[in-house]
Amino acid sequence: MRSLATLSLVAIFNEYNQSQVHYDVPGLFSNDSRDWWESGAILSGLLEYSFLTGDTQDDQIVREGILWQAGEPESNFAPTNQLNAFTNVAESTWGLAAMTAAEVGLANSDSREWVDHAEMVWRVQVSRWLLEEQCNCNGGLTSGFTGPGKNSKNATEKCNFFLLSAGLAKYTGELEYMQCRLNVTGVLSSMFERPMQPRFNCSESRDVVGCSSIEDNEGGLANLFTGMVTLQNLLYRSSGSFATFDESAVRHGRANETGNDSGARNSQAL
Repeated sequence: MRSLATLSLVAIFNEYNQSQVHYDVPGLFSNDSRDWWESGAILSGLLEYSFLTGDTQDDQIVREGILWQAGEPESNFAPTNQLNAFTNVAESTWGLAAMTAAEVGLANSDSREWVDHAEMVWRVQVSRWLLEEQCNCNGGLTSGFTGPGKNSKNATEKCNFFLLSAGLAKYTGELEYMQCRLNVTGVLSSMFERPMQPRFNCSESRDVVGCSSIEDNEGGLANLFTGMVTLQNLLYRSSGSFATFDESAVRHGRANETGNDSGARNSQAL
């Protein structure tokens, strides 16, 4: 298995090095067929490879790439060179890459910790979610900010956001991130419409006007997998229950600790 992973690593860096020769943008795979979010997912995978194998020779390249794409001054992965490709999914994918960097203990040469970059993405997206709660489809995040994307909501945006929330809660032990699942059970159950059937139906896209299905209602296995992992990670180990979302806690930067959440601030709370 490791030999296969190594072969994949060689192919990945061959493409990356070619991109750097032509474009010289750290962290970016500039192949015309590869989206910006894919670069973030690949770098996250490279960190997992490094952690599992102990092969850290390329960590500096990955570190430089993630920090470059984080952007300044907010460091929430909204760089000016990717404004045309910027979506909630792309931003959260890069936020998850920063979360992976924190989890595997990647050394950081930046003034911020890796978890700070991930938290910046989370805070930006939770503010968008709260704004979207005033619209149809019970909140959520739109697929894009301009064009057709601003009128649709995709299961992937929700699942990525919930997964980032789970990672932050587990890493920091802070209950605030767990509360900001925003009724995760209700949101995810609305996407998994046939939970007792052999093949789950994870709704892929909804039109914000009338909350009607658009495109393929079957969705993809990636959404299903991300949603199920999120549900697993968001369970309280101490009580086996979900905390309720406290909107005021988000707006005032505090957590409303309700229910049996003893040990929720422990790093092993999840």
